[in-house]
Amino acid sequence: MGNKPTIYVHIGAGKTGSSTIQRFLKMHEDRLQQAGYLIFNSTFQPHTGNEVLSIQQHFFETLHINNPDRVGIFVQQFMANLQYMQQHGYKAAVISAENLINDWEHFIDLFIPVVDLCEWKIIMYVRNQPQYFESAWKEWGYLHNTNMHKWFEEGLGIANWTKLMAPWEQTFGSEHMIMRVLDKRFLYKGSLASDFARMIKVSFQIHEDTSNLVMNKSLSNRTVRVLEYLRDENVIAAERERVYAEARPVESDSARRVELRMRLNKIVPNYKNLLNRTKPTIAFDDPEEMIDVFPAEFYVRIHQTYYESNRAIVERFYPGVSVDDIFPPKTKINFRQLSESELQRHALRLSFENMRIIEQMVSAQEDTQEAMRIDVQQLRTEHGSQIAHLWHAQQMIQQQIVALQQAHQTTLLSKMRRIISRVFKPNARKTRQPVPAVVTAASPRTEELRLTQLRQHTSQ
Repeated sequence: MGNKPTIYVHIGAGKTGSSTIQRFLKMHEDRLQQAGYLIFNSTFQPHTGNEVLSIQQHFFETLHINNPDRVGIFVQQFMANLQYMQQHGYKAAVISAENLINDWEHFIDLFIPVVDLCEWKIIMYVRNQPQYFESAWKEWGYLHNTNMHKWFEEGLGIANWTKLMAPWEQTFGSEHMIMRVLDKRFLYKGSLASDFARMIKVSFQIHEDTSNLVMNKSLSNRTVRVLEYLRDENVIAAERERVYAEARPVESDSARRVELRMRLNKIVPNYKNLLNRTKPTIAFDDPEEMIDVFPAEFYVRIHQTYYESNRAIVERFYPGVSVDDIFPPKTKINFRQLSESELQRHALRLSFENMRIIEQMVSAQEDTQEAMRIDVQQLRTEHGSQIAHLWHAQQMIQQQIVALQQAHQTTLLSKMRRIISRVFKPNARKTRQPVPAVVTAASPRTEELRLTQLRQHTSQ
């Protein structure tokens, strides 16, 4: 195939700006293609431009470790992509899927059969582990785990970046590995998009103002604390009953009380979805106070667990820089446990805040419906004569259609009658028949002569 194309594989990790990188690929897709870079869609085929992000995570999810055909499926699609690159003159391609770094999926096995076909660059973005665990808990952890300590103990070892890099390094070689730390101080131009563009050797000017937007904004620490409190179904039930009980003396209308209870039943269990849409980053935060996500002892254990691994990363990829500069320990801990009364107050505030959001949505919908009703009425007023004329015209056309149908039906019946009369009745015009020969009866005289002759003949 001549010169080998270069394949850049962005393997993750999660919570390290993958969405921002994929947004950069999408926004600059035309420029990248002009520069000879092929971008893929979510099915790992040449990008058609119809998707929001150039992300292959979904494709690799289908190639789970339990899929017996996973290697064959990947190799077949990869070879088709190489052929496409050759036909269209692409010199490089970019794969981006943050789940490739998940060593328990053994995604590296997919690439082994095609290692010798291309030049490879494996790109990893990593993060200081205290920030990584905080972000992971705020994005995923508290939604699915009721015990923070258990979640922390089970996942403490998942952010060992050197360990996660090892199988890729063994397969492609250390010279093909690129590891970058998600820290503005060490990113090119302080921008993740610019840094990634530099890693894949893009020379054109990128749109810094739009490419470097933060795609996944996290909730505030205090908000997450309140959500952890509300996560307990017993607390939710108690809060519902308390709000309902306090509303009774104020509102005597029974229908209003039932409505309030029904709304709380719908709103409180769905607080996560509402907050994830609105992202109130400072909903419950005091500007003078910052609350840490974890207890102080968690941060100490994180620093101790990853110190040696992080030191090896710094010595290799950031020589001459201190490990505590790139992976600083979290020494300023402001953690404190929110009191029960604070949690209850914030939970109540959150419930009614969600009620307010829903009321605004309902009000906006009602306003829209009223505006539509007014517009229709105005149209009827301004164009009443035209509408009436059109209605009468429609009625006339309908009458003409009915008359034509009736005339057509009458004509059809007449034709049918004529056909039937020809088939089942004798024709008025008959065929001429030959006249039969008339046999004249013998006269008595003739009969007498014949008898006389017969007697003479007999006597002789």
